[in-house]
Amino acid sequence: PSVLKEQFDFFAESDGTVDKENFKAFLHHIKIYITDDSLKKLFKVIDADKDKKISWEILSAICFPDHRKKKIKIRRRDTTRGGV
Repeated sequence: PSVLKEQFDFFAESDGTVDKENFKAFLHHIKIYITDDSLKKLFKVIDADKDKKISWEILSAICFPDHRKKKIKIRRRDTTRGGV
């Protein structure tokens, strides 16, 4: 996911989000081609707060839920070891 985040960041605005057009460009960049209708539906599902933007945090939580859980577990384990 870190390589994908770098690619996502390339298309993101300064606030770290992408709008629908930049999301489409990001998908094309990673060789995912969908129709405009499918893009509209996908964006609507991902953009749960309806602000017309998608952040990496939201997208990665949907696409890589297990990866996110592992990071949380590692952080918790590190905290119990004195932050090391």
